[in-house]
Amino acid sequence: MIEAQSAPIVAKLKKRYCKKPKNPQFNWPHDLFTRWHRDALHFVVIMRTGHDVPPELETHAARIQHVGDGKFDLAAPVRRGWMTIMKKITPEACLEEIQNTITL
Repeated sequence: MIEAQSAPIVAKLKKRYCKKPKNPQFNWPHDLFTRWHRDALHFVVIMRTGHDVPPELETHAARIQHVGDGKFDLAAPVRRGWMTIMKKITPEACLEEIQNTITL
């Protein structure tokens, strides 16, 4: 259910951010998709490198983790793990927050 709700948001974010720069000297977002890992839905970003060594790398933009009773925690990646931004909210609220605040 949440995957179907996240599909239009992923499409909007891809349209907004996944554009090749004119002179790619730095890493840039090439693709965005969701992937389940255990009880969490991850928003995964494929970054292309300007120097092609390696040509691509994978990073995360956000995580929605199921905590029970139809509620989720929203987390953002930090240097050594995840920082929970919002706790025990609806999936709709998580997706709205991702759509409004995520930057790649």
